[in-house]
Amino acid sequence: MASLSVSPSRVDIRAGINESIKASFMVTNNYEGNVNIEVLTNDWNSYKGNNINVNSWLNIETKKFVLAKGESKEVFYTIITNQDMQGSVSGQVTFSLKPPGNDGITIKMSFPIYIIIKGTEQVDFNVEKIINVAKKNNGITASFSMQNNGNVHVRPQGKFNIYNKKDKLVASSVIPERVPVYANTSRSGFYAEIPDITNLKAGKYIAEILVETQGQSSSKKIEFRIKKDRTIVQ
Repeated sequence: MASLSVSPSRVDIRAGINESIKASFMVTNNYEGNVNIEVLTNDWNSYKGNNINVNSWLNIETKKFVLAKGESKEVFYTIITNQDMQGSVSGQVTFSLKPPGNDGITIKMSFPIYIIIKGTEQVDFNVEKIINVAKKNNGITASFSMQNNGNVHVRPQGKFNIYNKKDKLVASSVIPERVPVYANTSRSGFYAEIPDITNLKAGKYIAEILVETQGQSSSKKIEFRIKKDRTIVQ
């Protein structure tokens, strides 16, 4: 497939104050010809208590280079933290190029770098709301939103639990790690699913979203009913 491949696709680092970290991206040209690549940086979703510019802490060693067909290059960068950083600091590294034979098109591929400044973290999140519980084939889905009042981003993961009217756990599934909720923001569009609840009889149940990450947890519950025709109503 004609493309530029970059690894890793995401960088997560925990760093102390006044620490220097050197790392790299591996860039490979899968196009049918040479490509001229420019490396750019821009600010991303840092905690607003940080009054800093990405170029003050992130240095790309090689900002322009050419790759022949099938050639790879390790692009090194250095992160230097300072005493003015706290919570989450993040930026994006963008690889910009014009595909061979298509000089009128510019392709940009961006990859985030997330840093958590050790010793300054304030983890404070909650499951804001279970927005909807609905039938999906033979199973059930729940959509929910998250609120992050802390100074570090969180990636929701945990469990989707179903309890009967006697508060007994009757079905459960794992919620895999999701996209981040950035510091001091709310985010909806999260989903959880239990693929098969055909063993559950008609009646009242309670759905629970339990999020567990960075040593803390939060949950929210909502009542719903499975009707005799197997439809689900809240």
